[in-house]
Amino acid sequence: MRVYNLLGEEIAEISNQIFSSGINEVSFNASGFASGIYIVSLEANSIRLSQKIALMK
Repeated sequence: MRVYNLLGEEIAEISNQIFSSGINEVSFNASGFASGIYIVSLEANSIRLSQKIALMK
């Protein structure tokens, strides 16, 4: 699971672990990020899912 800025630059790797099937939860500390829009990307079994998130402080 990785976080990218809107320029496509990777700014954080949240998790690089393998999860079991089902519902999983990942928390991360965003205190070092500025307010703005980011893309969170998750890759599993050669499938990549990306979601925009808005961080407001």
